[in-house]
Amino acid sequence: MTNNEIDIDTIEQLNVILPLQLMAVQQHFIHVLILDCWQTETSPSQPILSQGIAAIDKIDLPNAMKIVDLLVSSGNVPNVGENSDSQLIQMPRPGDTYQRIFSAERAIEKKLTTALKTATETLTSNPNWSQIAHLITDPLAARNSFEVWMRFHENTGLPTNKSKSPLSGTSLSNLNHYFCYLVLSINQTMIHAFVHWHEGNKTLADATWKTSTSAMMLAARITRTLSMRGLAPGPFSSFRLEEQFPQKIGINSESALDFDRKLALRAGVSAGKAASTLKQAELEVQCRDGEKYFNNMGNWKRGENLPTVSSSCQSFERVLNEYGLGSE
Repeated sequence: MTNNEIDIDTIEQLNVILPLQLMAVQQHFIHVLILDCWQTETSPSQPILSQGIAAIDKIDLPNAMKIVDLLVSSGNVPNVGENSDSQLIQMPRPGDTYQRIFSAERAIEKKLTTALKTATETLTSNPNWSQIAHLITDPLAARNSFEVWMRFHENTGLPTNKSKSPLSGTSLSNLNHYFCYLVLSINQTMIHAFVHWHEGNKTLADATWKTSTSAMMLAARITRTLSMRGLAPGPFSSFRLEEQFPQKIGINSESALDFDRKLALRAGVSAGKAASTLKQAELEVQCRDGEKYFNNMGNWKRGENLPTVSSSCQSFERVLNEYGLGSE
């Protein structure tokens, strides 16, 4: 499909769905980690509490990547970082109790379902519908089974929620502010991996995918530590609309690398600020690790390897093949 074949209505609807889909993926990721941590601690022999959320995530993550792939391959910049509003939409609002986890999942389900239904009504008669329908109908079709799963688990009784071990207000606010940067970094670098790939820079695509995975690993460590205290990250609550977060999507490899460096430098500052106010040793170390990683990322120069937290993640090409996106 060429750029001329994607009309403005299709682009507009996909750009409405994408940030919601990314938010859902981030929230699923956090909730699965929390539930798995609670279960490992209290009832490891019981059925896996997170399995329904993990199942819907296997629909939502590949679909978000397919939307990004279509937009980037057709010469369109995914609209996820143009302003504070589009960045705020990406911020998950996870629950810190079993009840609040279900409430948070239902809240994003309502928004995402509405967007998907609107796109269906808008684009069904569109000449491109047969080519893009799966990006809307596949995630929409999965919502019913997810709702059934949630109702079943709520009706079977709620497990005892983890007792709270709160952080101070300033420490938690700074940590959540840093988590905002982790969310934006995960999304921006994932999208930029597609930008590099479609420019033929496969080495950069692979490295940039690893930077997205690195940011996700940093977020996972914080989430697990918070879950053991009966807490959840709250990036939405600490997102500052008056602040100009430097998330921006590049149209080519050069601009993508520049935007990633700028975002990383600001993320490093936020991580350092969080570390300086945290008294909880493990979280302080995790923020210092993030500060070091993002500072290295922000000061990266051509000819050097992009820094990563771990080299064990899959290559970008392997991920593309896994999701049926291997062809250029």
